[in-house]
Amino acid sequence: MGLEINKESRMIAVTIGTGEYYTKLAHHAAHAIEKMTGLKTVILGDEHYANSGLPYSHHLKLRIFDLVDHDEVMFFDSDMVCLKPWNPPRFAKADAVVAVAERLHPMVVRACKEWDIPIQEYFNAGVMIFNRKAHYEWLRETERFVTANPGVPSYDPYDQTPLNITRHRMGLKLELLDRRYNWVGFGTGTYDYEVPLYMAHGLKP
Repeated sequence: MGLEINKESRMIAVTIGTGEYYTKLAHHAAHAIEKMTGLKTVILGDEHYANSGLPYSHHLKLRIFDLVDHDEVMFFDSDMVCLKPWNPPRFAKADAVVAVAERLHPMVVRACKEWDIPIQEYFNAGVMIFNRKAHYEWLRETERFVTANPGVPSYDPYDQTPLNITRHRMGLKLELLDRRYNWVGFGTGTYDYEVPLYMAHGLKP
């Protein structure tokens, strides 16, 4: 059973889908988000990417508040699906980035050591709730970081580690949700079908 789109909500859900493969994923993900959360969902696609001048499409998330009018955003990766109804606006914080802690695999341990990030504060960027007032400058600072330091760190080809680096450097608060709201590697673990998940991460078309 799904939820009706709440047209009065201050929050919008945003994902990125460029190229045939990820566009297909993004449409599946967006449909599930709208059905299970009632949030209007926007897909940043090929046209947004072409107009941005950015080197990689995943950096579009760093310009979200230049591309949407809403003041609150739930960003989600396109390789996700929302499995159960939930209410993202209830988890939003005026002064904190809301996300789920990343699994402690070697890349995370290395990044935390090299950039002095408390390991318990390293988050997965696949689901993030943030707002224009508190976090616009954080996203722009992250874009400045990746522009000035292309390929840094070499072991993270995306912008997850830069987002963690800049959040920590800027002293922004972090509110962590439990793993049910961003279950990375869905379909590969023993408990994937036993835990009542909200957001499964790692889907294929």
